[in-house]
Amino acid sequence: MSKQIKIDRLEIRLRHISPEVARAAVSGLGQTLLDQLSSPRGLLTGRRTVNIGRIEPDTLHVASGARPNELRSALGKGIATAIRSKLK
Repeated sequence: MSKQIKIDRLEIRLRHISPEVARAAVSGLGQTLLDQLSSPRGLLTGRRTVNIGRIEPDTLHVASGARPNELRSALGKGIATAIRSKLK
């Protein structure tokens, strides 16, 4: 059974991050987010639809010079945490 999350709009504001690093960081963000949401609590199991109007993840602070994979991981964790908070 495949799982699907549909995000109509995702707005990410980055400061002091080069456009190249930002592009590389968001490439693959969908898979990172799915990985975060599918374990360990199994939020993507069963057949149910949940409508979440808006989430506002906490501000993330990453080291200047962070690599794209570090930024992607931090973004995925922050977004997944915000989604989880709406599912409680």
